[in-house]
Amino acid sequence: MKPLAKLGEKFSEFAKKLSKKFKPKKKKKTKVGGKNDSKPASNNNNDGNKKDDEDNKGAPPAWKGTADYSSVKDPKDLINTKSTPRQVREMKEVNRKHNDGVLRSDMDGEPMVDSQKSMKGVTPAQNEAQVDHIVPVSKGGTRTNSNLRLTTRKKIEINGINNV
Repeated sequence: MKPLAKLGEKFSEFAKKLSKKFKPKKKKKTKVGGKNDSKPASNNNNDGNKKDDEDNKGAPPAWKGTADYSSVKDPKDLINTKSTPRQVREMKEVNRKHNDGVLRSDMDGEPMVDSQKSMKGVTPAQNEAQVDHIVPVSKGGTRTNSNLRLTTRKKIEINGINNV
């Protein structure tokens, strides 16, 4: 056999080994309710669907409902209707702690981004965090923490509830 032919054979054997080594592994199928049901498939949803877990690996944690802002002190001056910067900052901190580090709307749990200083010619993000009055100021609502919630700019615009 010629040396070049031997080299070609060795290369093809090497290529086969590599392809086997780096070949994606097939997922094992588990039977539910049958004889092989001694150990249930582990997943977070407990519904037997591992694919959902794999799809949600990068997703934020689940919404835990409206945050409780009672730990945030009310401002001394309740006559003014606009929330104070301290109130907004502390409400965002409480919201993040309540939602495992993710800022979420108190209305529907939609993930939000921090509000930015408005600039001429820059359109703010629709999911930007905004403070909203639950009972509108026009109907006697105050800026006490029990009457404030965090929601997205989009929700305020859609619902016409910009009462901050």
